[in-house]
Parts: sequence; structure tokens; C-alpha cells
Amino acid sequence: MSLHEMAMKSGVEISCITFDDNRVFDIFCDDNELREIPFCESDGDVIYDTSDREFVVDVFKTFQPRTMGELTRAVGCTVGIDVWVNNGELLVKNKIAAVDEVITSQDDVIDFLMTHYINPYDAWRIVKNIKNGKGLLENDRVLMKDHDVPEWYCDSCDHIKTFSSRCSNMAKAKIYYWYAYYKVYHRQIFDSVVGKEKYKRDAYFM
Repeated sequence: MSLHEMAMKSGVEISCITFDDNRVFDIFCDDNELREIPFCESDGDVIYDTSDREFVVDVFKTFQPRTMGELTRAVGCTVGIDVWVNNGELLVKNKIAAVDEVITSQDDVIDFLMTHYINPYDAWRIVKNIKNGKGLLENDRVLMKDHDVPEWYCDSCDHIKTFSSRCSNMAKAKIYYWYAYYKVYHRQIFDSVVGKEKYKRDAYFM
């Protein structure tokens, strides 16, 4: 999908778009509007699979983001492996944790551990193990418990197979926001560009 093309046709460069527009955030709280946003895989390719797109929509419906920080957290739950499914989603559903408490990025874990006075070196080492799919080592679980880290948080860390940095999630959140902006304020241009890309995709798979 071409944000550049939308910017050229509308005359509004993405650098001029602010990230505090309530009308734009309304898109991320509306099922039907949200389904028209071009969601991306971790490698930047657009998600075409219907079930994958519905997964992203469901996450956003749960988070109902109204700020870039909340949008970034929602995006974080759509990437990685076992960050949301069988993990954060169940914690929220069972009211063990709120959406603003579940893990969505590597930085979330580092910040949380450091607020529990675990030294930065150990926090980074723990996150590196989680990111590489090793889960929590037993001595790290003991360390976290000794610093009053809740059991559910330790289990959540252990479930994650891989996850992204907050910076990476925010970059993708900005892309989604820009698409939503053009959808709100330049609907014909948005529909034209997105429709053209859909046609190319359908022609390719025919």
C-alpha cells in the first residue's frame, strides 16, 4: 500500500499529520472501518488472510486505543508469538490483568522489572532469553519472585516465544495511524489507492 501515493494525491505529507486526532482514533474502535485499514506482517507485507486480519481487529477492539501509546501497545499484541493468544488475552478475559498491564513489548518487561528494583543487567538478560524463545530460567523466576513480581507476570513472560521492541511496534502503529488519517480526511483517495492494491493482489492470485 502506498502512503506516498496518498500523500502526493492529497497534498498532505505524513510529516504534517499530528498523532492526537480523535476522529482518527475512532477508526480503531469501529469494526467495519478497522477492517479496511491495510495491516502489515512483521516483514512489512500486507496481511491478506481473512483470519489473520480478524485477529488484528479483535485485538484492537479489546484495546480501544485513544492515544499513540495505547495504539502501540495494541500493535505489540498482534506481533510475536504467544504475546496475546493464550497469554495476554486470557489474563484480560479472566480479569487477572487489565489491557494496560499485559505484556506487549520487550520494553514493557524491562520497565516492569526495573520498577521492582531488579537491576538493568538482569532485566535485559531475562528479556533476551524470552525474546529468543527460552522462557524464564528457574533462577530468574526465583529472582523475580524475590522482588515481588506477581506470579501471573512470571507465567506470562514464560509463555512468550518471541516479541518486538516498543520502538518497532510504534513504527507500525504510526503506519496504521497514517492510513486511518487518510481514510478519515481523504476518503476517495484512500479508497482509490487501497482498491487499486486489492485489484493487483486479486489479479496475482487468479
